[in-house]
Amino acid sequence: METGVIPSQRCLKLCVEQWPPFIDSIRGTEPNLKVTGIMVNLVDILSRQLGMCVQYIVAKDRHYGIRLPNGTWTGIMGLLTRKEADMSAIVLSMNAERASAISLSEPLFIDEQAVGHKTPVLEADVAGFVKPYTAWVWLILVLTIVIVAGTTFLVHFLHGFISHDERPGDEKLRGTDHTDENVIQKSIWLACLWTITSQLSQASYWWPKGDSVRMVTGLWLLMAFILGSVYRSNLKAMLIMPRLRLPFNNIEELVNSRIPTFVMKGSMLNQAMESSSEGSPLYMLKQQAVFHNDIIRLSADLTQGKMAAFLGKRALVYLLHQRYSTRGFCDVYVARETVFGGTSLSLGFPYGSSLKLKVDPIIRGLKEAGILEKLYSQGTRNASFCLGSSLNEPLVQLRALSLVDFYGILSFYTAGIVISLIAFFVEVLGGVRKRQVTSSTQ
Repeated sequence: METGVIPSQRCLKLCVEQWPPFIDSIRGTEPNLKVTGIMVNLVDILSRQLGMCVQYIVAKDRHYGIRLPNGTWTGIMGLLTRKEADMSAIVLSMNAERASAISLSEPLFIDEQAVGHKTPVLEADVAGFVKPYTAWVWLILVLTIVIVAGTTFLVHFLHGFISHDERPGDEKLRGTDHTDENVIQKSIWLACLWTITSQLSQASYWWPKGDSVRMVTGLWLLMAFILGSVYRSNLKAMLIMPRLRLPFNNIEELVNSRIPTFVMKGSMLNQAMESSSEGSPLYMLKQQAVFHNDIIRLSADLTQGKMAAFLGKRALVYLLHQRYSTRGFCDVYVARETVFGGTSLSLGFPYGSSLKLKVDPIIRGLKEAGILEKLYSQGTRNASFCLGSSLNEPLVQLRALSLVDFYGILSFYTAGIVISLIAFFVEVLGGVRKRQVTSSTQ
C-alpha cells in the first residue's frame, strides 16, 4: 500500500528509512514523499485512530543514526532527539543506548540479527577426480606405494639371494654376479611394476614366486582392492548425490571466509561493531564490512554472491520472498546461528512524548489481534516456499557433467603423454649417440 501527504492541516511528522519489508521504497522529495511497505498499513490505522494526517520525512544522511562523541545523534535518531519528527514510521531495534535517548513504543515484532549469502550450487570441478580422498589420504597413499615397492624389492631381492632360485622372467640371482647392477635394476623394476599396476587394476607379466614375496604382494593386492573400491564408490556417490558445503554458518566462519559483508549504516549492529572490543568476532568482522543503505545494490550483490548480508532475519526472509516471487526458486540461505538473540522492534518517539501514550494501546490491540503478524506475513508470503531446510541448506540439484569436469583428468593424462614423449626422445637420442660412439671406436 502507498500513502503520501495530507497538507491541509498540521500533520504528524513521521521519519522513515528503507528497510524491507517494513518500508519497501521511498520515492519523491519532501513534503511529497511516497512510501510503500507494510508499515504504511500500520500508519494508516494509527492515523485513523488518532484522527490526524501524517507527513513522511527522511534524515539528510539517510540512515538510522549513530551517537557521536559529543552525545548528539545522526540519522533518524537525530530527528527524534531534536524533536524534528513526532514519531518514526520505521521500526527500530531496541537497545540500552537508544532507550536512553528516545522513547520506544510497545514492541511490534521480535527479530534476530542473522547473516545471509547466496546458496552455493553445483558447478564443474576440474579437480573432481581427486575429491574422493582428502589431501592427507592421497599423501599417505603415495607414501604407502613407495614403502610397499621398497619392501617388495627388498624381499624379492633377498629371497633370490637366499634361495639361489631362478624364476621365469627374472635375471639369475645367484653366483658371484648377484650384486650386478642389472640384477638390482631388474628387481626394482619388478617391484615398482607390481605395486603400481595392481593399484591401477592392470595385469602384470611378472608373477611373484616364493612365500615371503607372495605374502607381501598378496597383502598389497588386498589393500589395492579395498582402496580402489572405496575410490570408485566415493566418486560415484559424489556424482549421483553431490553434497555442497555452505561458506559459513556462524560469525567465526564468516570472518574466516573473508567474504565482504553488508551492514546497514547506522543500525544497531553498526553501533555494536563500533563499540566492540579488539579481537572479538564483531571487531574482526568490521574489517570486511561494507556500510551503506542501498537495498537495491544489496539485493544484486547478495544474489550474485559478491557479498553476504548481515541484518535482521525478518529482512532476510523478505529477500527470500522477493527471490522466489521473481525467480521461482530460492537461492539465498541464512546462517543457522544468530547474533544478539531476540531484539524488540519498536517505533521511536522524542523522549517524554505524550504521543506514545496514545499509540501504545493501539499497537497492543493490533498485536493481540494478530494483525501485525498478518501484515508481515502478507508482505513475505512467498518466503514460505523457501523456509525450512532450504533456508540454510545448500541448493542441491543434479546436473549433467560438462567438459570442464574432465579437464583435470585430461590434463593429468596429457602430462603423462608429454613425459612419455620426452622419455622416448631421450632414448632415441641416447641410442643414436651410443651408435655413434660404437662406430667411432671400431
